[in-house]
Amino acid sequence: MFQSHNKMALTNKQKLAVEKLFRQTDSETAASLGVSLETLQRWKRQPAFQAAIAAKTKEIRSAAARMLSMGLLAAAQKLKSLIEAGGPNDRSDPKILLDTLKASGLFEEAASEDQAGDSIEQAIAEALKTASNETTD
Repeated sequence: MFQSHNKMALTNKQKLAVEKLFRQTDSETAASLGVSLETLQRWKRQPAFQAAIAAKTKEIRSAAARMLSMGLLAAAQKLKSLIEAGGPNDRSDPKILLDTLKASGLFEEAASEDQAGDSIEQAIAEALKTASNETTD
């Protein structure tokens, strides 16, 4: 009853292994499933298993991107309100928010979409300069 690896559907144990591999080491996964590490390594070479790992990876990355987007939106909204208010109450907030937005690649995306990426950075820089001037006055 041997089937080709390309056409072989995953067993329940293999499906469980896919889930566990995102929370445990290979050795821990194999032990918890009652299989040898060699068996797990063999599964990982099977196209169906590799496809399941790739699908799970895509699912996790998509969820992480959605969560990150929500955080970036909150950071952008907070930064916008600080700029519109004319100066933050907490002097560290704008720097943290700006660093978060820069790390996200948002400015590069805006520039590549022919949006005003430079003017966004300039407005933020001006707000930060204003905030630092207020602390020295």
